[in-house]
Amino acid sequence: MTKTIYSKAVVFLIIIAGFGSLILFLCSPAAARSGGPDSGGYVFYDIAYDWVEITSSGTNTNTVGDDTYATIPIGFDFEFYGTVHDTVYASSNGYLTFGSDRTEWENSPIPNADPWRPNDLIAVFWNDLDMSAFPGGYGEIWYETRGSAPNRMLVVEYVQVCSYYDDPEDGGGPTTPWSSYTFEVILFEGTNAIRFQYKEMRNGNAGFYADGRSATVGIENP
Repeated sequence: MTKTIYSKAVVFLIIIAGFGSLILFLCSPAAARSGGPDSGGYVFYDIAYDWVEITSSGTNTNTVGDDTYATIPIGFDFEFYGTVHDTVYASSNGYLTFGSDRTEWENSPIPNADPWRPNDLIAVFWNDLDMSAFPGGYGEIWYETRGSAPNRMLVVEYVQVCSYYDDPEDGGGPTTPWSSYTFEVILFEGTNAIRFQYKEMRNGNAGFYADGRSATVGIENP
């Protein structure tokens, strides 16, 4: 299963089940599952799963530790709820944001106008995640801008990040199995579409739900 988000998109919370992809767009093509529009005009619908692997060609942000973030150049002008951006911030907790709150670990349903919660965000798998707990190494955030103008895309890939609560130092399980989440978000030039894809979503000792039942997934305006 795959899903994508079309520009001027839905603010929503959705449960993920297995491999998949979601796209948000401004228009509303026919699809097996779809929803919206929200007040900004965004809709979402399912599309065919088509993973874009960038770990052999992209840039590793070298983001480590808990509750951290990376600054990522988009490579083109991307419009989100009427504002054009050329930079996005990737939180270690599974969301992109154009705002100032880039490390919030305690996810909540959206929309949420609380100023102490992140706004202006693209939540691909917002949860309490850890970039430094995966056994034998670290979770990673990679990015790459592909294609040529006016049809470029920015791919941001989270690789083998795990639940904070699977880290023994944080009270999680002692050794194995650990959770392992590999997912990505793609921003498209011109259409301003947003695509979510989920490659590997594996539960661990902590029992944090790889199918998305404890995560927030969707978008929210500033």
